[in-house]
Amino acid sequence: MKKVFLLVVFLGVLSVSAMAKLELSKFSQSKQKELIDGCFGRGYSLTYLTIDDNTQRRLAKPMPDGTLCIVKKEGNAVGYVYVSQTNGRTETFDYAVVFDADLVTSKVKILEYRPPYGGAVASRFWLKQFAGKAIGYIFEYRRNVDAMSGATISATSIVQDINLVKHNISLLHQLGVL
Repeated sequence: MKKVFLLVVFLGVLSVSAMAKLELSKFSQSKQKELIDGCFGRGYSLTYLTIDDNTQRRLAKPMPDGTLCIVKKEGNAVGYVYVSQTNGRTETFDYAVVFDADLVTSKVKILEYRPPYGGAVASRFWLKQFAGKAIGYIFEYRRNVDAMSGATISATSIVQDINLVKHNISLLHQLGVL
């Protein structure tokens, strides 16, 4: 009986979090705009996707509204930006993954790092290793992603979360949402 209750509570929290809107600070929002400008130049438009409940249930990680946007130029999709939050040692942090039109990872950027420890995970040098990888490529910390001294928890967390993000993008593409 206790297991059933915990399952019901978990599913309730999951459905509430799936319906929520991703709330980013003004700082994270400005960093996101800076990232998109840097990757796609000027003259683009953004279309934010809202994922229906049926599709939400199939995702590896819930996607609140505002998580994923399609970047368009002259009406054509030129890329996608997926904003996510994951855990550091003591707090969550915001990051974005940019995909090109072929769903190849173009760039990963930390938008706002709040935890007092592990900030080295925001290093551009370390984050470069995620770029240029196809949607099916699976990242493994210490195997094909360099280990990071002083940011082990944050680094492990972002690697695992990027794999969930890529799974979501792949599934949305297979379902014809993208």
